[in-house]
Amino acid sequence: GHIDCLKLSLKNCRINQPSWAEVRNFTSFLDKQLSDCDHSDYCKSDGVMGQEWKGFKSFVVKFMLHMSRDFATPALRLQSEGNRNDLTKYEIMNERRWENNSHPYIFFNPDGHTMTFLGFHISNQGHLLDSDNPSVVIENNIMQPKLFEILTANKVLLQEKYNQLSKIQKVMKIGGVMDMKWIADPDPGYVLTLDNMRKILAILMRFRCNIPVVIMGETGCGKTRLIQFMCSLQSLQTGATNMLILKVHGG
Repeated sequence: GHIDCLKLSLKNCRINQPSWAEVRNFTSFLDKQLSDCDHSDYCKSDGVMGQEWKGFKSFVVKFMLHMSRDFATPALRLQSEGNRNDLTKYEIMNERRWENNSHPYIFFNPDGHTMTFLGFHISNQGHLLDSDNPSVVIENNIMQPKLFEILTANKVLLQEKYNQLSKIQKVMKIGGVMDMKWIADPDPGYVLTLDNMRKILAILMRFRCNIPVVIMGETGCGKTRLIQFMCSLQSLQTGATNMLILKVHGG
């Protein structure tokens, strides 16, 4: 029942004394990802892939729990004895800063036939490693070594060197998740790094799951340019104006 579902959510989100919003964000993202998983050709039990890739769906569910925690855990923490409605009583947790964490992603693309791996590195022993620093283990035994052999034999890139991809290859990865019917670079002058790709897809998936997004950073660090590039990619398909900039200055 509902109580059992709530207990499972609290157990798996691994957030100490989570707020209702944190539990909601965790379950919303996990629900969206598992729903995409169920509709994917790769995970259907009666499909060819589901029969040949033994253990793949179990790996995906385990990894989706990891992703859901990343998406649900906020970087802001309420100071002791602080009022939740007082924004001055919040502080940024260093351990939750974006740059201090790895963000490996798997997405089941909307076409139902393809998947996107990003910032992803699985060792031959089945451990999830930091793609920027493979000596750092994020989670042990996330994949069975036999499944690793099967996926590798099927040319699934589990140790891809993302920083060696060309810009158009990076755009193609983002485009698969966005369900872009044709691929083009909307801003040739924009430097698309792996970190920017992660941020674009993190924002996109939060929107899809109705999770609020606040982007923080120093003036001139590239927040607006990143959003402009993301919106330009999406508007390539429709031609619609999907971004308005409002400049607000304190005085």
